[in-house]
Amino acid sequence: MKKENRYDFRKRMLEVHEKDVRDYSKKAPADAVALEDGLIIEIGATDDIVIQTAGADFVDFFAVSMGIKATLSTTGKASGANVITVALADDSVDMGEAASYKGFMIEVDDSIRVYGYDARGAAQGLFYLEDIMCMNRAPYVEKGTIRKKPMLVPRMIHSGY
Repeated sequence: MKKENRYDFRKRMLEVHEKDVRDYSKKAPADAVALEDGLIIEIGATDDIVIQTAGADFVDFFAVSMGIKATLSTTGKASGANVITVALADDSVDMGEAASYKGFMIEVDDSIRVYGYDARGAAQGLFYLEDIMCMNRAPYVEKGTIRKKPMLVPRMIHSGY
């Protein structure tokens, strides 16, 4: 085992996304939406800092882990197959049991839409998409609807340093 200098663990902790997760030999199945270069992450122009930060993090995830060039858009006009739309759920969206604090819904058909019950829920939806793509080791998401909410909401303060 390699000897580590004191506090070297901090460098690893500050690495947000694992590099080169993508396996280029894996292709999206027929019942999935594949994402590719030129991807647009569409968030609302008035969305709060939580959604803006999660969107920027998602763009970084694609660059570092999946090798895909993505951009963050706030125009509200982007649409199509290579667009992920992030929004807060309104009355027209049936979130079901996910309609609670940090709840989210992801709809995947010809495009991908992430709805959050609140801003933190929208961010959790993007983090969940990251997890799916890391498990797939490829930038695709299977078609369908996903609804999630936290099983519990712990409150704790902890410093890794």
